[in-house]
Amino acid sequence: DEQTASEYILPTSNITALTEADLAGLSKAELRLARNEIFARNGAIFGVEDLDQYFRSKSWYTPTVTLDEFYDKVEMTMIEEKNINLIREYEAKLQ
Repeated sequence: DEQTASEYILPTSNITALTEADLAGLSKAELRLARNEIFARNGAIFGVEDLDQYFRSKSWYTPTVTLDEFYDKVEMTMIEEKNINLIREYEAKLQ
């Protein structure tokens, strides 16, 4: 629903391939949250205070798996993986 969608930086990053245009205008801090949002949708517990606190404030977040276990237990989609890589590359350009 729309209220839940407003809790995301990139509401469709789990189902839509992003482009650089989708990322334009986001700050480094927002890009970091947007990238980690994809992990958070899959239940990642970050063990990093600011990230855990941020995602715990979202109604959609259900923490289920630590990052240590994440890659063994969670199957990410190709779209999610591509979007994470795109955001990473975009973040690197903003250094």
